[in-house]
Amino acid sequence: MEKKQRTENGIDIFYYPNRHTHSFCLSLYIRAGALYESDEDNGITHFLEHILFRNINYLMEGRLYKELDRLGLYFNGATYKEFMQLFIVGAPEHFAEAAQLLSKVFEPIVLPVSEIKTEQQRVKAEIRESEDFKSLDYFAGTHAWKDTPLRNTILGTKGNVNTFHKKKIRQYQSELFSAGNFFFYVTGNAGEEDLDALAAKLAGVSVIVPCIERENAAPLPQDFLHRDISINVKNSRYFMVQFSYDFVTSNYTAAELALLYDVLSSGENSLMHQELSEKRGMIYSFSATLEKYNNIGRIYLTYEVSRRDFYDSIAIVKDGLTALPETMEERLLYVLPEYVDNAYMIYDDNENFNWQRAYENHIMDGDSLGIEETKKSFQAVTAARLSEVATEIFTPQNLVLSIKGEKKRIDTEKIRKILA
Repeated sequence: MEKKQRTENGIDIFYYPNRHTHSFCLSLYIRAGALYESDEDNGITHFLEHILFRNINYLMEGRLYKELDRLGLYFNGATYKEFMQLFIVGAPEHFAEAAQLLSKVFEPIVLPVSEIKTEQQRVKAEIRESEDFKSLDYFAGTHAWKDTPLRNTILGTKGNVNTFHKKKIRQYQSELFSAGNFFFYVTGNAGEEDLDALAAKLAGVSVIVPCIERENAAPLPQDFLHRDISINVKNSRYFMVQFSYDFVTSNYTAAELALLYDVLSSGENSLMHQELSEKRGMIYSFSATLEKYNNIGRIYLTYEVSRRDFYDSIAIVKDGLTALPETMEERLLYVLPEYVDNAYMIYDDNENFNWQRAYENHIMDGDSLGIEETKKSFQAVTAARLSEVATEIFTPQNLVLSIKGEKKRIDTEKIRKILA
């Protein structure tokens, strides 16, 4: 069961120990990212993630990575649109060293200008290599999240990165580490004595009060839930399609949304894989994303297809989504075991379990205290209820259809008739 400690200076430490595993995962979560960034500062959270690692290495006189290897620790980070995660995984006997290393993220940034410029070059190379701005995901996001910060990328632009100088980064670091805007989560083989030592160490951290109010709420796009089959086309030599559907997060449980996502896209028996790949060979693979915030979200499906099969593929996806409620009872049988029969398997994966617990309970507004409670929430979802959810979400007024292809050859009116 999840437990909580709060340090004297107001830092929350959540923990869900498992003394039967042979590792721990110590994570720091910070509410930050594109959701909270201006256009001018887009990418600053991701850049700060990079700078924090470089700053720790500088404070340790270049010994960070040697020390990690010597202790067998894995130290990494990730930036999402609504939060940043920094985490260390290792053997239980090295928890104290991991806590010492991770606590260095609170140290002021003392990097010389030359070090910051080097990191700017590295991040600009990452932006160039990622080709985010050429992707269908980016193009689709500019329409689905039009006129909101969520249309921007996590990495930002090369121009923005050039403006992230030392003073700005130090100010942003100080802002993020304000009361209530970050928390720690510990999973795996860590004892009470480890957690007490972590709390004692964090009690010496300077925390700014008052906190920033960040509730993981997405700004509402102007035509949200009133898309009326929004079709957007980007010229390209090859064809890609993305179906994106709006939803109001508070109308559904986390279990309902997860199961609907799995029915569509998880495993060999999923709707998308069976209808487009296994039965017809139109595609080999596809991607799917459940992007949700505490108030609203979208579920989107993306695939590449030949020009010959382009229109047929759109019709097949549309027909499959329309008929989904009729086949839900059978489909639910194939996705429930992951959350019911296999419910406790995630408990053995300290890194994944850490992320899942922190995200659902403390980034999102979840309130599950334990695995058994989460398991019961999935068992409570009926086929009839999941059919209702599918019917409500997969409607024309919620649809943003984004396409990459030969623009002159794409008949949007024909597509609209297929989808109507």
